[in-house]
Amino acid sequence: MELITIEKQVRYDLARQGFAWIPRVAWSLGSRFEPHWQRLCEDWDRLEVDRYLANGATFRQRRYGRFYWSPDSQELRPLPHEPYFQPEEENGYAGGIVREFAPLLPGTMCNPFLPALVRSTFACLPVTGERESRTWQVRIHQIRIEATPEEAGLPAPEGIHQDGTDFLTLHLVGRRNIAGGESTIYDLDFKPIERFTMRETLDSMILEDPRVMHGVTPVTPDDGQTTGARDLLGVDFIYSPELERPD
Repeated sequence: MELITIEKQVRYDLARQGFAWIPRVAWSLGSRFEPHWQRLCEDWDRLEVDRYLANGATFRQRRYGRFYWSPDSQELRPLPHEPYFQPEEENGYAGGIVREFAPLLPGTMCNPFLPALVRSTFACLPVTGERESRTWQVRIHQIRIEATPEEAGLPAPEGIHQDGTDFLTLHLVGRRNIAGGESTIYDLDFKPIERFTMRETLDSMILEDPRVMHGVTPVTPDDGQTTGARDLLGVDFIYSPELERPD
């Protein structure tokens, strides 16, 4: 089975400090997965406006989907679409609201890049015992943050936060004509640990959510005149040993 590979240092960093920065050069997609990644990136042009922004703002577009993941069988199977919910303590901007996001497109859900990405990422997670073989829920987020001269693109969610998952990953799909978007990792006392800015496609980070916090700065048009965008792929891993395999 051809795999997407990530440098082994990533697992060590994640176990040691609760997060890992993965620049594009640390990935090896191989000839098989490069075209699938390119096709996946095109799906960001078909996202829908996030209807839950304050004051009628329109700077964020997104789609969302859930999957059953079995490390034993290496199966990634779609779960029924359902609304997305975060408590207020996790998301001060839109927490406490049941949000109906557009589902992933069929072509996105069937793209071979997604299961390959999940397999390679899971292999980097410092999980042991039953958690290595029991089932997990994987949540996929497609997000575009746009910035115009009139409206900055704010992060999703805003502020220093945790996401309420076991592990989360963020991958840069692309950025054009934007300034900002600097990510900062914090310890649980809100002390900054590390800062970096995703600039190249597939620049990524993995976080062990209970161990660290994170935040990102808004984005604005780099030229100050025309619209810019920052496209992100988020993949959450939530240990769910009771999750049943969908038909």
